Amino acid sequence: MNSSQSSFTDLNDWALVYQNLQTIEPDYLSSKLKLHFKTLPNFDEFIKLYESSKIGCDEVWNQNEEIFLQLLVLSLNPRCIKNRFDWEKVQKLMPKFRSLSELCFKFQSFYKAQLPRQPWSSFEDKTLLQIILDNNSRCKKKWSSIANQYNLICKSEILRNAHQQGKDY
Repeated sequence: MNSSQSSFTDLNDWALVYQNLQTIEPDYLSSKLKLHFKTLPNFDEFIKLYESSKIGCDEVWNQNEEIFLQLLVLSLNPRCIKNRFDWEKVQKLMPKFRSLSELCFKFQSFYKAQLPRQPWSSFEDKTLLQIILDNNSRCKKKWSSIANQYNLICKSEILRNAHQQGKDY
């Protein structure tokens, strides 16, 4: 076992993790994430899940390890607020060693795509065109900065990303 991995010896961490699990709302989170569980495990099931996550090849994620990752990350961030994840703590508590980037990318793969699929209004079209025309260095467009500027001006509930704006232009 790697020194950065957990061994269920720090009871304060595990008590906090399990206590925080009780605040998770699977129904709310299932709108954002592809959850691998429908109900929260009791403490015995949680321990069994931890133990079964150790089994298998280190390169391939097994389903129990994915469930454990979801439960662990959500227990540390119950509302699943992006950019508020403590990946070092997650790494410490995982049954198998995974790099910080592996953990982060794996958890990001659980997000449901939420790109808006609504047509552009004439106001949105005009605003985008005006931002592009006002940009002095038109040959060096940065769609990400155009997208930020557009979202600040339009203040719509639908945030358009650079890819969508490039397609519309």
